[in-house]
Amino acid sequence: MDSVGAYEAKTHLPRLLRRVMEGESVTITRHGRPIARLVPVEENERTRAYEAHDDRLILDLARRHRLSVYDAAYVETALRRSLPLASLDRRLREAAEASGAALVRP
Repeated sequence: MDSVGAYEAKTHLPRLLRRVMEGESVTITRHGRPIARLVPVEENERTRAYEAHDDRLILDLARRHRLSVYDAAYVETALRRSLPLASLDRRLREAAEASGAALVRP
């Protein structure tokens, strides 16, 4: 495993990412102390994060919370990818919160 300083990591990030994609791990240091590590993502984690929508869950969310299928898919995506949902729509925010999705607070 190689290590690079924070400034070098910032300056040469595309090159470092190529190395990580090839299977290497890189430690980023600040003043000689490790602060972060770039490591390859396991293939199953990478594909799981971008797998297809769960159609049953989308329809269930739409029915249960009286959402459009489009809005229900937005909630399902936030849940599946463990990302916060950002919306000013009250019904959508309530459905997301009730379903366990994190919200971006205004």
